[in-house]
Amino acid sequence: TIQGNAEVNVGTMGDVPAFAISGSHGISILDNARVTAMAESTGLNAFYGPITIDSKQVTVAGTVSGAAISMGQGDTAPLFEMTIKSAVEVSGFVGIGSTQGNIVIDGGNVTASNIGLAGILTNQDYDKKTHSGVEIKNGAMVQISGTGQAGINSVGAIKISDSTVTTNMDNANAWGCFPMPDFSYQNHFKVTVGDNEVNAAVIPNNSLTINNFHNKYVKIEPTTVIPVDHVSLD
Repeated sequence: TIQGNAEVNVGTMGDVPAFAISGSHGISILDNARVTAMAESTGLNAFYGPITIDSKQVTVAGTVSGAAISMGQGDTAPLFEMTIKSAVEVSGFVGIGSTQGNIVIDGGNVTASNIGLAGILTNQDYDKKTHSGVEIKNGAMVQISGTGQAGINSVGAIKISDSTVTTNMDNANAWGCFPMPDFSYQNHFKVTVGDNEVNAAVIPNNSLTINNFHNKYVKIEPTTVIPVDHVSLD
């Protein structure tokens, strides 16, 4: 656990390790802790146990060949959960990855840049019984960019509720999200897709299919609809 006013910097002075921070029983970054973890393979990794990031400071993780933040690599343990409730900036081949349980972005602000494969990725759990999924909720903001094959790629369900997700991948065969997300918004939401932000078009909610998410640019965001009886044409 990294908490209080702790400040941890690994791999920022030119000596880049294979793993910057590895927790054998999980990782927690809490309170006002500031963490920067840069590595060749993985910035933040929990072989066993959950990952919780809930700090007033920005957590930064980056990698060259692996996942900036990962949970469950090489582990046969039961499922845990990765929960992100604050600001996180990641970069690398994979931004955030899990083979051990769900990735939950709960009101957090996640920016994944220079992504080589996927911004958020879940693979088959090692117990082979369940599939890790992705949940983005409670006003979370997720922005993913790079040259990778997918913004979000999950073996389990992707659930998005009352949040904004933008994927902008410079790859002609990129997926914004795969599989198609399940949406749950208190009011309304819109999905805009295309080759880029400039020429993207809004797809009516009742016309959405999985193919709409096979686009370089995908934005999912809440919208506000003003009732007709509240509109004045004076």
